[in-house]
Amino acid sequence: MTNYLGNIRASTLRSRNAGWSIAGSRLAQAFARYRNRRDVRSMQALSDHLLGDIGLTRSDLRYALRGGPLEDPSADLTRAALRNRSRRFSKTE
Repeated sequence: MTNYLGNIRASTLRSRNAGWSIAGSRLAQAFARYRNRRDVRSMQALSDHLLGDIGLTRSDLRYALRGGPLEDPSADLTRAALRNRSRRFSKTE
């Protein structure tokens, strides 16, 4: 009988821990999205020359920040930098 109750208690603890793990993971993801947005906003202070060195334009930054406050702009910036780089190298050939 104690073994059965011990199994119930263990499974209850595991499900509670899983709930906290999911909540902690979502909180960490929200913080990462916030931090990435803050970093992109700070990139707006860079000169056009510096943005060009990393393969971005001001319009790329505006496009990445078009979403809500909890959306992550990093994927948009990565795509823009790759697109701009491929355009730049295709013009030199």
